[in-house]
Amino acid sequence: MTYIKWKDEVESYLINLSDAEKQKILSYFSEMYADKRDAGKSEAQIIEEFGAPYDVAKRILADSISAASQQDNSDGAGASVNGGNNYNYNYYNYNYGGAPAPNAPPPPAKETPQKEFVAPAQQPAAIAQPAATQVKKKAGAGRIILGVFLAFLLGCLTISLIGSALAMIVESFISIGATAGAIAAAECGGAEGTAIIGYNIMIAGLNFILLAPIYTLCRFLWRKLTKFLKGA
Repeated sequence: MTYIKWKDEVESYLINLSDAEKQKILSYFSEMYADKRDAGKSEAQIIEEFGAPYDVAKRILADSISAASQQDNSDGAGASVNGGNNYNYNYYNYNYGGAPAPNAPPPPAKETPQKEFVAPAQQPAAIAQPAATQVKKKAGAGRIILGVFLAFLLGCLTISLIGSALAMIVESFISIGATAGAIAAAECGGAEGTAIIGYNIMIAGLNFILLAPIYTLCRFLWRKLTKFLKGA
């Protein structure tokens, strides 16, 4: 999964937040992603550290609910931090090594029980398999069908190439044997028979030589096809 797809999935789960809050959260992750890239980490490593999009969105919404609850119970100081965004960044600052946000609120002295996260009404009940996963499964099935078709074509090609080379070798040896018999029976001149035998030896040798690159090519194509099917 690329970072762009990861970010889009996270955003798709944050339906309970306003557009402004979504943009601040996504900007926060974009800055963190850029810092980690500058530190030499790969895209896959960073996404693995961030976690699955659904889990990240779940923590964000839970932290948002907790921050809103804390603000409602405050003494009326009132103004929410970060320009109205109630999302608590402390979790990600601690776990992912990010610098604390300039206006981030201090951690609460007493842990506030968090409300149980409920999947948004717009999302299907079985979020364990979102639409993106279902699309991927359909794409995988299509790839398998295409792979079977390509395997059939590649099998025909392999049999054709190797079979042709072997057939030429067998035919050459048969011709050599027949010519030798004709020479022995005085049915063919020695010079003419020798030329025919030499020609067939040359043909057999060339086909022997061609068997190696043909085998290598077919093996390479089968490996590529195997990787293609495993990718499904």
